[in-house]
Amino acid sequence: MTDFAAIGTGERERLLWCDLARVLAATLVLLIHVSAKWFENYGHIPTFDWQIANILDSAARLSVPWFFMLSGFLVFDRKPASFAAYMRRRLGRVLGPFVLFSAIGLLVASTIGPRPPSWNVLVDPAYYHLWFFQPLLVFYLVAYFVTPARASPWLGVGVCFVLIALTGGSLANLDVSGLAVRSEQTFAYFLFGLAGHYAARVPLRWWTGPACLGV
Repeated sequence: MTDFAAIGTGERERLLWCDLARVLAATLVLLIHVSAKWFENYGHIPTFDWQIANILDSAARLSVPWFFMLSGFLVFDRKPASFAAYMRRRLGRVLGPFVLFSAIGLLVASTIGPRPPSWNVLVDPAYYHLWFFQPLLVFYLVAYFVTPARASPWLGVGVCFVLIALTGGSLANLDVSGLAVRSEQTFAYFLFGLAGHYAARVPLRWWTGPACLGV
């Protein structure tokens, strides 16, 4: 992965391809919301139109896992020696938007609706579109204390996705619950982040890109 274009050097190195990947993932998130207008009207619109919306919605669902894979690629390899420095750099970037948009969400939910199951923003998002903050905050916190095992990158990626498939991304399916805020989603997204760490170590060959795209 380090063969891609980068801006800057040292710890503050900025990878251009990561920025481009984030832009693409954000665009796919927008596509999910745009296609939802048609996707959620099955039976009320022509079947062909619904199938097009279904294809677009399904194809765009990789966007949020992609964000977590990019975070895993960056976090596991760029952890400062000091936990305090890590907290300032990683959690500091998320806590501000989390508090701001949770406050806006509380205002909207209390006036317009829909109301969340709980007004505790650490348990339920103040507004349903803010759900990703919980697994992201937990991911950043836990990732500092996790050192990925040294293993074949292909094996690491494979194990992560097999675990996601077997558990459905939910610890509750294994009769395990109550480990973290919204742990059912967090387990899957932590594995996506770990998969991003191993995917960054896959040797670049002429067939690597087409093979991964095919999968």
